[in-house]
Amino acid sequence: MNKTDVYKILAIGFVLVFVFEMFAIGAMNNKGNPAGASSNGAATLPTISGKASEDLTIVKYAPYLIVSGNGSAAEEAKRGLIDRGIATYSVPAEGGFVLNLKSSKDVVSAAAEFDKANATVYASATIGTPQKLTVVGDGMTTKAQGATFTMQIRPIYAEGSSVAATFTAQVENGQLVGVGSVMFQPTYVAGARIPAKFVGETQKRYLEIAWENRSAAKGIARGMNATYKERSYIVLDNATSQQLTAILAATKDYATDGENGVLSVRNDFFDSERAASDLSAAGLTAAAFPPSVASFANDTDGNLTRKLAAELGIAGIPSRLVETRMLKLGFPEEFEQGGKKYQGAGYEVEVEANSPDAIPPGTVVWLDATFEAFGGKITRFVDINVSANQGDSFAAGSAENFTLGADNSSVSG
Repeated sequence: MNKTDVYKILAIGFVLVFVFEMFAIGAMNNKGNPAGASSNGAATLPTISGKASEDLTIVKYAPYLIVSGNGSAAEEAKRGLIDRGIATYSVPAEGGFVLNLKSSKDVVSAAAEFDKANATVYASATIGTPQKLTVVGDGMTTKAQGATFTMQIRPIYAEGSSVAATFTAQVENGQLVGVGSVMFQPTYVAGARIPAKFVGETQKRYLEIAWENRSAAKGIARGMNATYKERSYIVLDNATSQQLTAILAATKDYATDGENGVLSVRNDFFDSERAASDLSAAGLTAAAFPPSVASFANDTDGNLTRKLAAELGIAGIPSRLVETRMLKLGFPEEFEQGGKKYQGAGYEVEVEANSPDAIPPGTVVWLDATFEAFGGKITRFVDINVSANQGDSFAAGSAENFTLGADNSSVSG
């Protein structure tokens, strides 16, 4: 049996063990001698299992990909990588194949080819913790000596990347000896400037319901099969993370979360005067108590929207009818922010027009966006606004819908 055959067998064995375990952990490698052991090896520190929140480093990938999905697009991506000399051979596996690469440096870019083909891709990564990390257990907090370990991840982070994560940790004699339930945290990107092209427009009508009435209106709207976006949050004006922590503690009977300048509240809390008073006492100002929105996907003549407005009125809930043009904008294949590239291919956004002027197809509109991403892959848009200083005169305000390509699947709202 030659060396190539041995590698293929080992690759198949790896898939059998790991393909269904997203966070299967390999051998732990200590970054130093276990702390807290006496000269005769007797343990002097207790064993603790708890949670840790630390930056993990993607030290290195193994030079192969585990691909689930044997569709024609995935096969075409595989052939392209082999033809370009990036990959050398593939090994069939249940539900897909293992693709061997010439270099671990190509793992992320090669995986992106399969993402475009709607295939699921994993890679084996060596991951390092900090030299010292804090583990919080049941009634106990301890410092532990770090380690490296191996696990399967979606290969969207470059080698050498540092990624915030939460995970469970087992500590013995002051040494990290076990890791599980690893959850990488998204990167929060604010102030991204994105050039988007105008691709078309639609007419839209919807009802706005005041913040105080959002919960009362929900049952009526959904009972008529309307799409209802209940906005149970308060937009804050220039709140720091410290102020958000303070206001969360002060309003814990109705506030549920606070991040990125937004205070989330319980759906059944509607006392805006009390909220404004609590915010003022904490040195904060409410920039907006945003209205909730009810709409129908195919209400071409407006009858459904008007009927819903009437039903809300009967229940004593006022609403405001908005009829507007929505401009559809397509993102570029990729864009750069802060020296890092992000994938924009397939994303579309709709913004509300404030002028009757016709827009030539292909017109570039600059957007200011805040989003969350894992590596270079966007997972959620927090906010998108038409840039105020790019000479744009036909649209303003924030985007309402975020979609992926022609299938209209929701990304965020």
